[in-house]
Amino acid sequence: IIKNNFPLKEITLKKYLRELIKKKYIAKIKKGIYLNNSKQINPYYLANILLKGYVGFESALYLHNLIDEKPFDIIVLNKNNEREYNYKEFTIKGFITKELFGTTYLNDILLSTKSKTIYDCIKYKRCETSKIIKSMAQLKNTEVKELMNYAKTKSMYKRIAFYLFLSGNKTKNSIDAIKNAKKIKIKIYIDKYNQKVGKNKSQKYLKEWGVIYCDSAG
Repeated sequence: IIKNNFPLKEITLKKYLRELIKKKYIAKIKKGIYLNNSKQINPYYLANILLKGYVGFESALYLHNLIDEKPFDIIVLNKNNEREYNYKEFTIKGFITKELFGTTYLNDILLSTKSKTIYDCIKYKRCETSKIIKSMAQLKNTEVKELMNYAKTKSMYKRIAFYLFLSGNKTKNSIDAIKNAKKIKIKIYIDKYNQKVGKNKSQKYLKEWGVIYCDSAG
């Protein structure tokens, strides 16, 4: 912006920017991007700009009003950038994925849809199970359908359906998904804390589901 408004030579511009930074009028976020310290900028909008992707995981759950707790790590799913930036009380981090679909805009912020957010949380094990279940309980029938459409393998379909069962979601698509998942003859491992299953954890085998469920944090 400064470069566009002031016809300065490059060396003069750099000196001018250094002076503005020194006097704390502006802050350098990354090469070519400076913020006016006297103005507020939405940290999620800034995250979109810095990492050229969509806001996801718990930040997206929060923005969709599915959870109450505001996370101060803003994760941006993108094609090839894992860099990290600090802005005020927030840490903005990149997370690489090839599945750059299932997005929407909310107040000019690009983020994953409710269903895609939950799918990402389950697939990448980046959210607490209690938050996933709470979010799933609030999904509408069409949103449950969208969620199940993201499951491209039998194990993922069964995993998502089991979380729907735990959430108590009673929509038609949820009931159908749970019914269909119970017919899938493969065993899956699910951890209450959405972590990898460990040898020292308490495990329960739920025969009806064919699920080995770990419900301890050990």
